Amino acid sequence: MNKEMKRNLAAVLAVAVIGIGGTYAYFTYMQSLKNSFTIGTNTITVTEDFEPPKDMEPGENVFKKKVQVENTGTVPCFVRVFMDFSDSSIADISRISPDGTDYYAAAEYAEHLPDGWVYISEEEDDSLGGYYYYTEIVEPGKQTEPLLEKVKTHFDTADQIIDYDIIVYSESVQALDKDGAEFEGNDAYRTAWTEFVERR
Repeated sequence: MNKEMKRNLAAVLAVAVIGIGGTYAYFTYMQSLKNSFTIGTNTITVTEDFEPPKDMEPGENVFKKKVQVENTGTVPCFVRVFMDFSDSSIADISRISPDGTDYYAAAEYAEHLPDGWVYISEEEDDSLGGYYYYTEIVEPGKQTEPLLEKVKTHFDTADQIIDYDIIVYSESVQALDKDGAEFEGNDAYRTAWTEFVERR
């Protein structure tokens, strides 16, 4: 092989090596490119400190029922609660305490709620009515202030005593609007729930 052929062969090999190196770098870049996305979750749970009386008796039966809602998800949210007695006759003879000290007739409890809670009646707003609303944003891992602390039911006689339940059901909606912006204003909770109801 003469000198000219050796020079040409060396040039071809150099080009081949450069080509391989460039291809290797390209594949390495593509293999190392990674995009990760995390989906936020909007989940809640009702937490209760509930101590029912062992046996209902004639007279006053007082028991602890501290109801709160905890944000167990990863995004800030607003919450609302539906609460009612399973028997309307029991509601008529029961009183609810927001703080464990003062008691109010069940039918009037919406007018004596603890700070941070409001009630919207069906007469006031047929799309939002029937719920207790927590007006503050509940951050992930946090919970609302208690909606109530104790319940007192008065039976006049032993014949009047019946078993009953207090139904507590809660819902949540994220604290950001459909465009990802935080709801603003003193009634941001109401705006958030209105947008949610209108989109259903």
